[in-house]
Amino acid sequence: MATAVAVGLAAAAAPPAALPAFAAPAAVPSSGSTGSGVAAEADLPKIASRSHVVSAGPTGFLSIEPSYDVYWNGYSGGQPVKVAQDGSQSAHHQYHGALSDTVATGDNPWTGMSKTVTLKDMATGTAAEPLRLGTHGLDQYLGTVGSLLVARRNIGVQAQEVHLVEPGSGAGARSDRTVTGLPAGAWGISLESVAPGAALFEYRLGDGPATRYHYAVVDLGDAAVTHTFERVGFYPSPGGTALSATHAVWVEDGTSEAATTLAVAARGSGKVERIQVPRLWSAGIALAGDTVVYGSRVDLEHGGEPSDLAIKAMPMTGGASRTVLDHATSFTPAPDGSVLAMGGTLAGGEGVYRISPAAPGAPTVTKVATTGEPTGTAVLFSPPYNAVA
Repeated sequence: MATAVAVGLAAAAAPPAALPAFAAPAAVPSSGSTGSGVAAEADLPKIASRSHVVSAGPTGFLSIEPSYDVYWNGYSGGQPVKVAQDGSQSAHHQYHGALSDTVATGDNPWTGMSKTVTLKDMATGTAAEPLRLGTHGLDQYLGTVGSLLVARRNIGVQAQEVHLVEPGSGAGARSDRTVTGLPAGAWGISLESVAPGAALFEYRLGDGPATRYHYAVVDLGDAAVTHTFERVGFYPSPGGTALSATHAVWVEDGTSEAATTLAVAARGSGKVERIQVPRLWSAGIALAGDTVVYGSRVDLEHGGEPSDLAIKAMPMTGGASRTVLDHATSFTPAPDGSVLAMGGTLAGGEGVYRISPAAPGAPTVTKVATTGEPTGTAVLFSPPYNAVA
């Protein structure tokens, strides 16, 4: 008789010895490692259970708690700083910033609906004057990358343009640049992923059944589109995109009941490789150097097979994958090319992990913050459920 095992938050410091075992990542060192490969939990910053990571900078990272409180967390420890109260956990958006210590807050609990946005450098405590979108003829806040505020402007019926705004003194702007290279008639534009010096936007062309979804890579220094790609399928996957210095990756969901397609596009060419992986639910992907990190982003409330919840890493060109985390709820890129993930391993417990580039498909994993909870296993059921003699 087979026994089903689920990954979950353990009630004790270690799972009972009688529980069935399965392949798991090796012991994960922490930034305060004892040198034995075992995380020195007491040396790590603390983060609330079931938080999501939102952005990462050189000195700290931003997280959202289940209560929707938004906190800045320094890597060196200290008391987390509350910076906002959100209307939802928007972990797969850049509404609160990306790739820097600059945090964006708005005048609306649903940050993406804000009409006034304030940027603050959490490393120095310096805040720019609030920027009012309406003053600059902007209609929709899309997010913040470093010190650049990204917004869109309606220029016609189902026609929009993207602006990159650097806040200045008062309610004005030091600069306001319109992104060039988007096709005429682009609409539904959203900021999906970022990498140092670049951003990935999704946009639509056409209407009704003729609507097609596309991605555009934008050089933030030049405010210009460098590459565009068309996505197969009609159903976007929130959080299902990633960008690096060399590649863009997105999920093409709904193309198969048994598998999920990852589209891997090389920046600098129009070539797109499509790689199938076992079916992902609420797919999440990230890029760490030449490695694709992917898996189902799930909170550990209902359980699941370990193989369904595991976060995998594979070379950019496809091939064999390996487990790097036993589960994760959110990913965010860091300015050094690594990725922060909120999740857990049986060896390291729950917390925030840094997945850093190394050999293709074999990144290093380091724990940088902890909830203080172990990740464990539990027997949920033993099939068959309704066996017929």
